[in-house]
This record gives sequence, structure tokens and C-alpha cells, in this order.
Amino acid sequence: MANIIGNKIQPANWSFFALLAIVNLLHYANRNVVVHARVFEDLREAFAATQAEIGLLGTAFMLPHALVTLPVAWLGDRFDRQRVLAIGLLTWSAAGILSALSWSMESLLFSRIAVGAGTAACVPMANALICQLVPADRQARTIGIYNLGLFLGGVVGVGAGAVLGFPIAFMAVAAPGLLFSVFLWLHLFGPKPSAIHSPPLSSMKAPTRSVQASPTHPGWLASFIGDCRAIGSVAPLRTMMAGAILMAFAAGGYVHWFIEFLITDVGMSNARANGLFAVAIIGGVLGVVTGGFVADLWLRHHRGGRQLAISCGVGVSAACAIALLNLPSGLLFTAIAFLLMFFISWYHGPIAAAVDELVPNSRAATAQGTYIALMHLLGTAPSSYVVGLVADASDLRFAMYVPTAAMAMAALVFGIAARKVDRYHRDGS
Repeated sequence: MANIIGNKIQPANWSFFALLAIVNLLHYANRNVVVHARVFEDLREAFAATQAEIGLLGTAFMLPHALVTLPVAWLGDRFDRQRVLAIGLLTWSAAGILSALSWSMESLLFSRIAVGAGTAACVPMANALICQLVPADRQARTIGIYNLGLFLGGVVGVGAGAVLGFPIAFMAVAAPGLLFSVFLWLHLFGPKPSAIHSPPLSSMKAPTRSVQASPTHPGWLASFIGDCRAIGSVAPLRTMMAGAILMAFAAGGYVHWFIEFLITDVGMSNARANGLFAVAIIGGVLGVVTGGFVADLWLRHHRGGRQLAISCGVGVSAACAIALLNLPSGLLFTAIAFLLMFFISWYHGPIAAAVDELVPNSRAATAQGTYIALMHLLGTAPSSYVVGLVADASDLRFAMYVPTAAMAMAALVFGIAARKVDRYHRDGS
């Protein structure tokens, strides 16, 4: 295990990590500013928007976000990752400002497409940069702390929409990104460009199979295909991606339908349901940090420690979900909801660090982009629709067992991945 235990994080890097955390917060604020009921009402008043058009705003963001993630991440392995992130931040901030200036639902939809495409650069670039600068035994906890932006940015975005409405909220969460994109581009914080460029391909973190690109594809396309094939050839990485898709499906289903379930099936008022959701979010904030610390601790004792931490967290969250679907409203119900979000959030830091561990640094961003793209395309995107279809055929309480089953399957898959990672580091198979 000595080869995966590093030195302490350099103090000079903390300002850079803080900058990345702020950028991630802006990412999720721009992503979630559109989802509050006040924004919906403003759009109906301004553009006579239909429910379908308002719903399409989510698809307009998520689909390009998922599709652009992998090619942008691959570019991050070929160029300066920090500046690729700066371009993405500039893109989504400018598009967010254009959203605030929209004159029709069509123009708003097109600007949200650009916001989604720009934000595709955020997570894979940041994850790869953090793993490049942080010792292996501290990566999961550092990424977990960085991922607090997921929750805090969501709160900022939804809160801005609730307080300011459209269009002011869109401008408020987008404009600061213009300044921070300059900081990133000029490397005003953290390491110099030479410290964060990818090292040669021979600098390997784990055994990998040699995969040659097809000679029939010229230039960059051949390199892109070769890198994707090389990443796909790593058996434990394939297993982890399957687990990530299941987790994204489960999380997407619960986030989209949880408040509706509380109101229609549990019988809560709208205010009480929102209050319980806020309690669950607090659980998620604590869980994302705790999961990173647990994963780093277990890594010291088992090469598959990160995957085991994810498996345990997801397994407990599945048990909490089953209990939640069978309990009446009350104090115990609230406590179980808190624990559900606490444990379901364990995976954010460990999975990014685990992906990085299995590839050479020259493919780190591409690997991060691959799992994020697949997770959103195959997991997040269809989840709310599938749960809705099952709810139409039966009821929402029964439909919520679909994402719950996905959680249980993800726990099993990550347990299998832990064994594969241990064998992979032992003999490369």
C-alpha cells in the first residue's frame, strides 16, 4: 500500500481548491435556478409557457450536458485542463446571462442548451485536477468537500429563483462566472500550468492493457477512439460505471419525485414536505464529506476500500428507502429520510477518486468524463420518466420501489467492483 500513500496536501494548493469549489457552486446554481415554482410562474407570465415547455428546460440542459462531457473531458487530457475549465465557465456564464435576456421560450431553450454544454467541463476537469494535486489517500475526502458545491450550489440556485424570479435570478447566478473564468485562465490561484499538465502516458497508476486505435481513423479521432477503448478495457472500471449508472438512476428518481411522494402518498402539506426535503439536504451535505473520509480510511487497508465504502453506503440507503416507503409520517420518518440522503451521498468523492486510480493521468479527465456522461445519459436522464410511467400504471408509492431496487443493485455491483479492483492491482486482470 505504500505506493498509494502520499504526502500532505501542499498549502499553496488550498486557494486553488477553493476556486474550484466556487466554480462548482456556480455550476449547480446555474443548473438549478430554473426549477422553482416562482420561476415557472414568471415564465408563464412572460412567454405564456406551457407545462411541456417548462419541463423541456430540464431536458435542454441535461442532454447536451451529457453528450458534451466526454469530448470536452478528452480535450482536457490534450490541453491545459485549467484553461479548458475556464472556457467552459465562460461559456455557461455568458449563456446564463443570455438566458436572462431571452425574448421567447425558444431563445431561452437555446441558451439553456449552451449552459448545459458549458457546464460539461466542470466536474471531469476539476476531479482530474484534484486527483493530480492531492495524495491518493486524501483524494476521496478532498473531492467530497469539493462536491459540497453540488448541494450548496443547488440551494443557491433554487433560492435565487424563489427570491428573485426570472430573469433577475438567472443574471445573478451567471454573472460572477465571468470573473472567475479570468482567474482560471490566468492561473491566478494555485499551481502553475506546468504543475497541472498531464505527464507522459508511461506514468501509470495501475496496470493497463495496450489498446491500439484503428488505423482507418485519422488524427484526433483515432486518438479519441483509442483512449475510449483503453478506458473501456479496464474491467473494474466497467463494473464501477455500471454501478454509477444504477446510482444515478436511483438518485434522479428520488430527487425528482420525493416531494411529490411526501405530499400525495404520505399526506404532508407542501410546506412540511419542503421542510423535510431541507432536512434531507443537510444529511446529504454531511454524507458527501463523511463518505470521502471513510473511503480514504478504508483504502489504507484494502485496495478496493473506496468501492467497499460506496457499497456499504448505498446498501444502507436502500434499506432506509424501503423503511421510508412503509412508515407513516412522524419523527422516525424524518430521521430515516435524513439517513437516506446521508448514505446515498457517500459515493460522490470515492467514485471520482477510484476512477482516477485505475487510469494513467494522461487519460484521467477522459475517464472522469466517460463515467459522468454514461451516468447522466443512461441513469439520470430516464429515471424520472420511468418512475412516472410506473406511477401512472399503479401509484407513486409502488413506483418509488424502482429507484430503491436500483440502489440495492448498485450496492451489489460496487461490492463486486471492490473484488475486481483488488485482483486488478494484484495481477492486472
